[in-house]
Amino acid sequence: MSITSSILVVDDDPNHLNLMKMYLPSFVDNVEVDVAPHPEDAVKIIESKKDPYPIIWSNYNFDNSRMNGLTFLAIAFEVSPLSSRLLCSAQFSEYEMIELVISGAIQTYATKPFISGQVSGSIKIGIEYHKVNVLGEFVDVIDFTSVDQLDANIKRAGEVNDIFKGELKLETKNHKAELNNLLVHLDTTIKKFQIPIARQVALQIELEGQKGNEEVLKKINTFQREISSLEVYLTRSKIMAQNHFSEVAKIRTLTSKTDKQIQRLKDEFIDE
Repeated sequence: MSITSSILVVDDDPNHLNLMKMYLPSFVDNVEVDVAPHPEDAVKIIESKKDPYPIIWSNYNFDNSRMNGLTFLAIAFEVSPLSSRLLCSAQFSEYEMIELVISGAIQTYATKPFISGQVSGSIKIGIEYHKVNVLGEFVDVIDFTSVDQLDANIKRAGEVNDIFKGELKLETKNHKAELNNLLVHLDTTIKKFQIPIARQVALQIELEGQKGNEEVLKKINTFQREISSLEVYLTRSKIMAQNHFSEVAKIRTLTSKTDKQIQRLKDEFIDE
């Protein structure tokens, strides 16, 4: 089963919006693109959407709005905190974009002109970050105070599991800051899972000695299977991110050495 991820692209250039609708789905499979011509419209679209956008993609400069892209994305976060925020601009250097990622203002970025590998990696990391947000929220609302609530837990766990079908492959050789933030986010969410599991085990032990609770125990076991599947996804995601993070670190180290060698050769050539 393939799950389609939606991206909301906000830009006041209609030509750019048309290009995004045409080309972004070619960068990543199972992606569909909605567009908005300025931030004010985008906020209304986000508010009206039943499920959050995995990624909200914003240009920085808007001629038709008092907001810039960062101001809009800050508002978007208040309206849709589970969405990943992506800033697209030619105005910022890569170093400045990385600083925005580290600060948490955005989850990832795209520079102009586009580089297909960078954009593909940015979208995939954004989708993965959104999924971890969904998992974190799911764990936060799990409740074992009643049988009805247990039914609600099982239903929601099934819905969340549908979002996580398939395996993500990053296929990127940069994005060190984004991967680092994703790893921290994964660690936090994985730790959250221990709380509902402990509560579930405690409830199961409490009920096992009582007669007539077979149905409740069956529901607990069903929920255990659902949440275990989500735990497996989280663990795999962490391993995937760690592997890519290690590769990125190696590439950065090699690049740094190469740059130093080139500079040394340049210096030697100038001295001669």
